[in-house]
Amino acid sequence: MYPYLHIHIFSFEKDITTYGVVALVGFLFFIIPALIYTIKAKKDFYDRFVFLAFLLAIGAACAFVLYTLTNIGYWIKVIPIILKDVSKWKEYMNFGIVYYGGFIGIIIAMMVYSKMFNEDVRTWAWQTIVSIPGFHAIGRVGCALSGCCYGKIVDEGGIYNAVIDKYCLPIQLYEAIGEFIIFLIILAYILIKKNSKAYYIPLGIYCSLYSILRFVDEFWRGDRIRGVWGPFSTSQYISMLILPFGIYCLVCPTEKNFLNKWYMGRKEQKKSNTEAISD
Repeated sequence: MYPYLHIHIFSFEKDITTYGVVALVGFLFFIIPALIYTIKAKKDFYDRFVFLAFLLAIGAACAFVLYTLTNIGYWIKVIPIILKDVSKWKEYMNFGIVYYGGFIGIIIAMMVYSKMFNEDVRTWAWQTIVSIPGFHAIGRVGCALSGCCYGKIVDEGGIYNAVIDKYCLPIQLYEAIGEFIIFLIILAYILIKKNSKAYYIPLGIYCSLYSILRFVDEFWRGDRIRGVWGPFSTSQYISMLILPFGIYCLVCPTEKNFLNKWYMGRKEQKKSNTEAISD
């Protein structure tokens, strides 16, 4: 693992986290395809920028909230200590994110954005979903380099993790490979069905395949910080809910999908209702 990169340019010299660099690459992977779609569709850059910024802000907030909830036991113990001595907050503060929280936050953020700005975000949602598995795959490489989200401890066949001074299964890289394959599948579908009105098929593909991938690879995770309740982890329980949602998006017609009335915006809803009446 390589948790830090040493940067030395002229008089500037600093160690920066590898995860930070990889996260930046992942962010660019997420944002660049959206900008390319913006140019091709001749959409307003400002609207698309606000849309993406809104998704990222809500997604990041939800990722942190879910992380906090999965570690509620820790916070119950720590908060009284911090309240007694505020100067200790830096010592006990523990920040982190849970991916599923961010993903669910993005889905909800699309709903909220459509209602707030009266915007049809169905095509935008289509274009956003394709970037998510690629973004996450790159992020998992960052996890492997920094030593977090590590796999079970093994005697051989693993990679050295300096954080716990053990050899672990490179489960982060296994998930990254799986995510990249999902990205290619969704990308192929979008390129083949580029004029399709089945807006929620890419979402259905992603939720169905990733929920299975995540449920399985959680059995080989070695870290406990993600929350384990009974026989399963927090992410496995969420995967059990995400899988039927993904199947629902795959089989349910677009016009009957409950997301449709949220994502299409009020103007498009009125237009659709008018066309239905005229028919």
